[in-house]
Amino acid sequence: RPPRFCHPVLAVYRRAERSMRRRSFVRPVSVTPREYAHALVARAAPGASAFLDLTELYYQIRFCAPAGEATHARDLHTARALARQVATARAH
Repeated sequence: RPPRFCHPVLAVYRRAERSMRRRSFVRPVSVTPREYAHALVARAAPGASAFLDLTELYYQIRFCAPAGEATHARDLHTARALARQVATARAH
């Protein structure tokens, strides 16, 4: 796999997706990550807004040209903060 597929932000995204799955918000294989994130927002799932932001960052890393080290570090910091919001979100 090309290096961008090993980007740490992608691992953070996968952990956040597992966190949603543990709360019974499972992404069907026929649904894209972006569609899934929007569906979570529509369902008012706890952490959905942060998950949507993390998904957009995932898309940026996964499908766009690689960036410099400063951007890499900032993206990872942002992804981890969003994943914490997803993991700690509670139903209202």
